[in-house]
Amino acid sequence: MRAADASVRVPAAPGVHAWYHQNQPVYVGMSTNLNQRLVETHLSTRASMYFSAFRRNVAERLGFGAPRDIKSKVRVLSAKELDAVTEWIRDCQFSWIECASAEEAKVLEASLKREYKPPLTKR
Repeated sequence: MRAADASVRVPAAPGVHAWYHQNQPVYVGMSTNLNQRLVETHLSTRASMYFSAFRRNVAERLGFGAPRDIKSKVRVLSAKELDAVTEWIRDCQFSWIECASAEEAKVLEASLKREYKPPLTKR
């Protein structure tokens, strides 16, 4: 699914999500609520990036500062920089795998990180 087309179709269930930019995997994460994580956090246009490592890591990739500085607000992004992060993410595609439990999602996430080594996944 293209990030720009995200809607309420994302389930409010535990699972793993993957983000792709130019058809290459760039980020893998897990959540206890996929809808909240994908739609409300990663696709958010709010100035605060505190809850989204993915948005902070995109900002770093675009040259706007270190994720830890953005999270701690040592580095505050300008409106133009925030727009660039949002635009980069909206140009991505994402997918998800719904899991029966958060524990199952953690195991799957670790496996996918090892296999694909997505560059914007830091931990």
